[in-house]
Amino acid sequence: MAKIEIDKQYQKDLQFMRMARCVSERSKCSSRQVGAVLVKDGSTVGEGFNGSPRGSSLCQDRSKPCRRREMGFGSGEGLEFCIAVHAEQNCIIQAARNAIGTKDTTLYCWCGRPCQKCMGIIINAGVSRLVFLDGEPYDELSGELLAESGMKWSTVKAEDV
Repeated sequence: MAKIEIDKQYQKDLQFMRMARCVSERSKCSSRQVGAVLVKDGSTVGEGFNGSPRGSSLCQDRSKPCRRREMGFGSGEGLEFCIAVHAEQNCIIQAARNAIGTKDTTLYCWCGRPCQKCMGIIINAGVSRLVFLDGEPYDELSGELLAESGMKWSTVKAEDV
């Protein structure tokens, strides 16, 4: 691919990553805010942020301490005690609720490489391209899944967004 085409794609990626960053600001999680935007044929078809399931009051009050933190878990630990639905999952679910197919879409994640559970969902949803922030991954297994899936992926630098 020519450099101009790469630069043009990177600019599009930055545009949708800005949207994912804005969506992340809606998260009520006291630990961290993550956002995701699903794009099909150049249009947004879904968005999601990390938070408790619809109708649940848990995690909606940022003044309350995180249940996992109270139990002594650090970032990325004790996830089985967290009731939050991840941004990537919520994004794909929103598209499904609106009867929009997720096959051949691009998912933009305002986070590092998604975790193993999200990666499985992303792959099974038929996402053909994944864009996430450059940085430390949450776990190694998600990288193995991504590599085996053959999905196209790229990273952007948070400071560019």
